[in-house]
Amino acid sequence: MATPKVSVLIPVYNTQQYLPDCVDSIRSQTLSDVEILLIDDGSSEECGRLCRELSREDDRIRYYKKEHEGAGAARNFGIAHATGEYLLFLDSDDWMREDAAALLVEKAEREQADMVLFDFVIYDAESGCMRQSYENRQYRNCDNLFDAKMCQCLLPSACTALYRTEVWKREELWFPVTPFEDNGIYPLLLLAFPRWTLVAEGLYFYRTNYGKSATKNIANDKRRKAPFLCLIKTMQEKKIWEQHREAIYDFCVHQLQVSLEHIRTRCDKETYQETLEDFCGFLTEYFPEYPSFPQEEEDFFDVSVIVPVHNSGAYLEECLDSLCGQRYGKFEVLCIDDNSTDQSLSVIDRYRSRDRRFRLIEDTNGSYGHKINVGIREASGRYITILESDDLYADDMLECLHSAIVNTHADYVDANFSEFFTAGSAKQYTYCSKYNRADQYNRVIYGNENRELLLSATAAIWSGMYRKEFLLQNRIRLNESAGASYQDVSFRFLVTCLAETSYHLPNSLYCYRVDNRNSSVKDDTKVVNIVSEYQYLKNELFKRGLFAWRIKHYYFYWKYEGFFWNFKRLSLEANRIFVPCLLKETERDKGDLRTCWEELRPPVYQMIQRICQNPQAVWEEEKQKEAHQQEEREHFLHYRLFVQRKKAIIFGAGKMGQRLLRGLLQERSRILYFCDNDAAKWGRYVDGIEIVSPRSAVDTEDMLHYIIANKHHHQEIRQQLMLLGVQEQCIEVYS
Repeated sequence: MATPKVSVLIPVYNTQQYLPDCVDSIRSQTLSDVEILLIDDGSSEECGRLCRELSREDDRIRYYKKEHEGAGAARNFGIAHATGEYLLFLDSDDWMREDAAALLVEKAEREQADMVLFDFVIYDAESGCMRQSYENRQYRNCDNLFDAKMCQCLLPSACTALYRTEVWKREELWFPVTPFEDNGIYPLLLLAFPRWTLVAEGLYFYRTNYGKSATKNIANDKRRKAPFLCLIKTMQEKKIWEQHREAIYDFCVHQLQVSLEHIRTRCDKETYQETLEDFCGFLTEYFPEYPSFPQEEEDFFDVSVIVPVHNSGAYLEECLDSLCGQRYGKFEVLCIDDNSTDQSLSVIDRYRSRDRRFRLIEDTNGSYGHKINVGIREASGRYITILESDDLYADDMLECLHSAIVNTHADYVDANFSEFFTAGSAKQYTYCSKYNRADQYNRVIYGNENRELLLSATAAIWSGMYRKEFLLQNRIRLNESAGASYQDVSFRFLVTCLAETSYHLPNSLYCYRVDNRNSSVKDDTKVVNIVSEYQYLKNELFKRGLFAWRIKHYYFYWKYEGFFWNFKRLSLEANRIFVPCLLKETERDKGDLRTCWEELRPPVYQMIQRICQNPQAVWEEEKQKEAHQQEEREHFLHYRLFVQRKKAIIFGAGKMGQRLLRGLLQERSRILYFCDNDAAKWGRYVDGIEIVSPRSAVDTEDMLHYIIANKHHHQEIRQQLMLLGVQEQCIEVYS
């Protein structure tokens, strides 16, 4: 009998509902020279009967039955009986693209490779959504696959590669008979198959959310160290353990952390603490020179707030007070200090002494990105938020975000924010929207639609709440470049690209200070740091296989919006350094910019061209606009004081009225109605405030205040209100 080209090994255990689709995906392969090994791992009689029927229908299918030991033992059994030139592994609830085998074999033979990596597609059986994974394509130009995978691998699955059978058997590779059997063999596969290549396509369809037992999954998570014990034993026998200990440590820590997050999310504190101690014991025994997981968890927090600190004493107390005043209380605060030389440490110590939720972590790295990464790693909460040490949370920030993320099960949620500055003893707030369209708020956003948010979103990572498990599984980290230089850009972009679900609140929950002269965004010495940040993001997108199609367009849109923002904030002298860099980047990107014209929006592209032609003229224009905006912010202070004396009504529900409402954000509760002379608007709402007729808005007994927001007819409206009985001192005109 001729040797088949590919042996497809399918362990089967009570998956009769999905098995026909799984097997049909192999029977219908464009490469027909395959054998299919169904290894029945002690299934029910019904499932066994289905396997026998399938084997009778197609002589390429061979059926074996064995006692139940798990997928690892079933795969080992299949390997021993496989006769094909190549091996493919397929779980019985998944399926493969019909041209997968042909593509992989052709690639292996053309490039004389012993292993061909490929990507998978995640199918959510509950929602019916599919999401492309980029687990393997990110290693396209990788020089050291083993080290890179040990550091970054998201899903160490043996199912996402084609293997030459001869090499597999020569190297005597066997799956451990434990849960997460792939964890125990995956590093060995990377070492055993140095001649590798990849097909940068999703060929394997991985089914999720179809009623698997949560109890069983948690039981497996608690045994996550078992395959690592087998792995270490095998590496010691092969005398390659000491050589690769550091890389294996990275691999183990990441995988154990994923299980810890599962247990934290689904179990009580005692179960989590017990598993944590077990995992820490394992790490201490086999990797004593490397750090273990932190175990000091007197409280079981749901949210971890990361506060990066560096000489923030002038604002830090006010910042931390906004945390103490939160309506939601089940959170911890990680103050991560970088060698502060002012009073910052003494401020933190005061809060630590009276509130056990506050922790100090000293980080001497000096990088903002490193601080946030340390915070994510050290966080004990299920969810992560970030608070800059000169900013403030609204008192319902954590309550609103936590409620949204728990109720929607989103990967991240966020809200709008307000910029503020201090004028005398008062704060002036300006409402800022993160997204352009109203339909992007108050609903769960799925899959690729998340990526479309990049056309309207700001970086603003601090107004969001993120599932820690999502960040860990996707290896989303901040760039650890020196200082605080735009590292939030890459984090925000990757979160948006990789999230399966997100949810966005229209509320302004975060208060962003714009009058701190020591803020990193006002630092004129960081002239070209933004260029290196976008290069870092490009490299990350390229490694993950994301730098293609529309994401590529979004990248260039962000990049040149960012460059324009940087140009505006710098002094004229600093721009003498930055503009040549901008010209160089524009010349290098010009081919891509032409194809991305629509995504960039012509105004952005035209502004970049104007800067290239006459940077000083554009800079002067922008500084004039900035001065005007500052005057407008200060101008709002007058109306704030007017509204604070009495409850008020805004006369005019058009653009001016809506703009005024945004400027009076903190006084919103004092605005009773909009009123307008346009009867078609009566009964409608603007930002949750009803529009009524002028007559019904007038209340002479309560002496309400009225602000006229109409550019051309304010004199006539003043007369109208006075005729209705409003006293003149109760009328103000917004200009």
